Amino acid sequence: MPATDWLNHDLWRSHLSWLTPPWVGSTTEGRKEFDAKRWIEQIQSAHYQTLIFYIKHHDGFTTYPSRYAKIQPERDFFGECVAEVRKRGMRIVAYYSSVLDQVTGKEHPDWRVRNREGEPAGGWYDPYWPGCYCCINNPGYRGFMLGQLTELRDNYNPDGFWLDVYSSHNYENCFCEFCRDKYRQETGKDLLETKGEAWYDACFSDLMAEIQRLIKQKNPDCVLGQNTGIRIPSVEEHVDFLTHEAVDSPTISLMCRGMRSLGKPYESTYRLYSAVGSWSMKGPNRILLEAGATLAHGGACCLELPPLHTGRIMDEPVERLKELGQYVRAIEPYVIGTRGVYDAAVFDPQTHFGWNNRTNPGWHSVLMERDIPFNIVYPDADISEYQLIIIDERITVDEPLAVKLREYVRAGGSLIVEADAARFGTPAGDILSEVLGVADRGKTGQPAQY
Repeated sequence: MPATDWLNHDLWRSHLSWLTPPWVGSTTEGRKEFDAKRWIEQIQSAHYQTLIFYIKHHDGFTTYPSRYAKIQPERDFFGECVAEVRKRGMRIVAYYSSVLDQVTGKEHPDWRVRNREGEPAGGWYDPYWPGCYCCINNPGYRGFMLGQLTELRDNYNPDGFWLDVYSSHNYENCFCEFCRDKYRQETGKDLLETKGEAWYDACFSDLMAEIQRLIKQKNPDCVLGQNTGIRIPSVEEHVDFLTHEAVDSPTISLMCRGMRSLGKPYESTYRLYSAVGSWSMKGPNRILLEAGATLAHGGACCLELPPLHTGRIMDEPVERLKELGQYVRAIEPYVIGTRGVYDAAVFDPQTHFGWNNRTNPGWHSVLMERDIPFNIVYPDADISEYQLIIIDERITVDEPLAVKLREYVRAGGSLIVEADAARFGTPAGDILSEVLGVADRGKTGQPAQY
């Protein structure tokens, strides 16, 4: 079995989200209850073999001594966990917040993303924690990020890297001097005169290809993953696995169907507690629902466990995880290597996944309530195996897709198209009128919702 095949066979993973309040920072005193040996013993007792460890979250504080960071921890928390994991033959993956970095953005304001007016853009949680997005085309920040990934690779040789916030999902685009210069050199145009999203997506894709080469240079079996809160399809070509944050329990099955259709191993990352920063555990049935939906659609369950900021993992959540882990491990042999069988498919425009239910929730409700097995697919998918195709209004049906849909209907398939997707009354013409057997009679003036 290939060394990286654990992505398809280890479907129960621990996401250890050790967040750092500003008053704690990287100090040892603030994390005095940390005990790597006890941590790994607790995690292993909950049937885990893979640990995803925060080495730098959005706050910017590292859990290892980085020569690229001004604020240093007095103890190598990550290194101690790596040593304990290796003793037990387990795996450890380094979680890295790639673009959102509060500490670094404040230390280097010139590295921050800029809006069209040249002001810093893309903050989160303002005013309590404004968040700092740094630009991947800024040579200072780019060198900083690649430098940290390199030292992690060389000093710890983790089994993988888990990159978070790898997109421009909280700002329009970056219009800093480096982005404008790069765009002008490549296109001969001024970035301010265009939205430039496709170009900026390509920048993220090029950097991910560089990161892929960097981490596999020393260990070809080291895996690279990305959180797909906002999808950049070209970026996914350079990663080994995908993940999404499953915040809304009822729509986890929706997200998992869409993730499975992307064709790469994926994990559904969800929380043992009700929200980030909450200490109210979800009920056992709710977590079983989330795990079952993930496993049913070919994903790995990646459950987020937050230690206290002092470094202690409480016993109560570990006991809950033992029960869940036993459940997942019992089902695991029956779902590995399976494929979904669906009667219907809903087209998704290949953009948003993750924190909110971006795919039409109405169709999800209709199909679930009527017990119709359905998948979430993309315009380039093979649709011949489905009895029914649903095109929601966010899809732009161009002529190549229209040809595909006409052939599908001629072969006996059924089609439901929301009016905006059919492009009735547009300059492009009513390109699906013939196959649908209808003509444009204008809008009703009332939104259709289910």
